[in-house]
Amino acid sequence: MGRLALFIGNKLSTTLSEVNMSIEYPNATTQKGLAVRFHDAPVHDIAGKAQIQELLHVECKEFFSDAPVIRMTYIANNPRTLVLRLPVFLTRFIEGVTLEQAAFFERWKIIGGELPRRPNVP
Repeated sequence: MGRLALFIGNKLSTTLSEVNMSIEYPNATTQKGLAVRFHDAPVHDIAGKAQIQELLHVECKEFFSDAPVIRMTYIANNPRTLVLRLPVFLTRFIEGVTLEQAAFFERWKIIGGELPRRPNVP
């Protein structure tokens, strides 16, 4: 689980109106393995020379191959569409495991961890 912040700036002096943003998944595998949603409802207008921040909640449920895209449509004198691939990808997928004490310390030594010190018990 994570959070992605998108900063969207309007360099024009006029307002970007009728702003609409949606998340799209390139294929069924991506949609099944990944959930992306807006923290709040996306804004509908961006004032001239202003910048906004959109927060996205991202949850990787299982392996996915293609990154999702955000499609933004708006009007700035005439209708425009901007499609961007979101920087969401898996680098590791961690899954819990239950180990006996001996197996745990054997794996701990392999990855280079220091053994915990035992308290001095009389």
